[in-house]
Amino acid sequence: MAKQQPLRQAGESAREQVDEHLLGKAFFAGGVIATCVSMVALIWWDWWPDHSINPWRQTLSALLTCMVAGVFAYLGFRKAKPWMMGMRGERAVSEVLHEISSWGYRVFHDMHFERDGKTWNIDHVMVGPSGVYAIETKLWVNTGGKGKPIHSAGPVAQSAVAQAKRNAQDIEKLLRNRTGLDMRVRAVVLLPNRMVEESPGQAVWVLNPKRFFTWVRNEERSNSPTGAPQIRQIADALDTASRGTVSL
Repeated sequence: MAKQQPLRQAGESAREQVDEHLLGKAFFAGGVIATCVSMVALIWWDWWPDHSINPWRQTLSALLTCMVAGVFAYLGFRKAKPWMMGMRGERAVSEVLHEISSWGYRVFHDMHFERDGKTWNIDHVMVGPSGVYAIETKLWVNTGGKGKPIHSAGPVAQSAVAQAKRNAQDIEKLLRNRTGLDMRVRAVVLLPNRMVEESPGQAVWVLNPKRFFTWVRNEERSNSPTGAPQIRQIADALDTASRGTVSL
């Protein structure tokens, strides 16, 4: 019997990218710099008693190596930074979504998909009495102006809105293929640490995570609830899918 893969955690894909750029590049470059500094120190220590060797050639070579490694480390940190921000945002949202599980909801994180050689992930998928949600997280600090609210229907949010729509369509296709259910999946964009000017009635919800509970409750009151057997069927399909990569 094949060993079942564990469920992925929130921000796991982002963490893997951080590990690749920091551990694989920046930390390696830091190790090279530390080694060069140690070697130069030993060379100058040997030179000091009788000045029998010329340490400058080795020192200049080490300095050049340190400069190259420093650039390499800087590029590693620079590439890792957006992934670190994404990981922080997804984990912050996961904490909020965890609280909603007591209402009869199941939440799945970092679901992987592939098609025609291309791979992508969906940050969070939630299923419960009010339906199914595909949730995209964006931790925007300076986007749209630092400290300024993001308008849910404005141009700044539109790239995330388009991505959330694609995510919802992918989950709808997944559920049709694996359960035979033709479910409408709600596309959601959650923006941690940002004020959002909400637009009620908009097809894609763009919200601060703290407001998500209220919108879900309103959805429960305005629509017929999804039955427990259907929720279990959908949750089982998502559980299985989230343990691997879904081919669409």
